[in-house]
Amino acid sequence: MKRPFLLFLVLLISAFNTSAQEKRKEIKDYINTEIILDNGWAGESITLIKEKKNYIIIRKIFGSGVPVARTIKYSVTFKGDFQIDFSEIIEPDKLQSKKSCKEEFSIRVLEDGVSIFLNGLKLSKLSGNVLR
Repeated sequence: MKRPFLLFLVLLISAFNTSAQEKRKEIKDYINTEIILDNGWAGESITLIKEKKNYIIIRKIFGSGVPVARTIKYSVTFKGDFQIDFSEIIEPDKLQSKKSCKEEFSIRVLEDGVSIFLNGLKLSKLSGNVLR
């Protein structure tokens, strides 16, 4: 009688240990990770950076014939452990027009990985994550 109970107890404990090991990634786990976006053109990337106590996003727009055509910095608003929003440009590039359209980005860590949203719409699939 004791063997089945002991086996059940071992299986129960090991089930809790495996679920505890599978911790869901948070936004802060993606700091300094360049996320490459396939935009149907030359592509672009978004990188979350920590500068002193502040977090910023660096958005690089790749060009044809040049590695990076534009670089834009955004301030970041944390919406929890799994989401950040950014739309306020803190350092525009030289080509940035003063009357450009409003772009509201969101990075969310979902069960299947990280996703980027623009104005509420999920962007096309990520072509990969590059650690830099």
